[in-house]
Amino acid sequence: MEICPLIAGLDYARGVVPTPLGPVRVDWERVGEDQLAVRVDLPSGTAGRFISPLGQEHDLRPGMQEFHT
Repeated sequence: MEICPLIAGLDYARGVVPTPLGPVRVDWERVGEDQLAVRVDLPSGTAGRFISPLGQEHDLRPGMQEFHT
């Protein structure tokens, strides 16, 4: 799974997407001109990748994770 937010002038966004393995929760907030504070919660048995608007990649694993881009 890939999470690639398009910030489109927003200062923050939050969402939940149901999957067969459980909900994927994502929430991000702009913390600088080109930085985001990100929280992702993946259900057990899933993995993925977060790709920031600037192309930085972060590997995702099951559970809650927080990071800055």
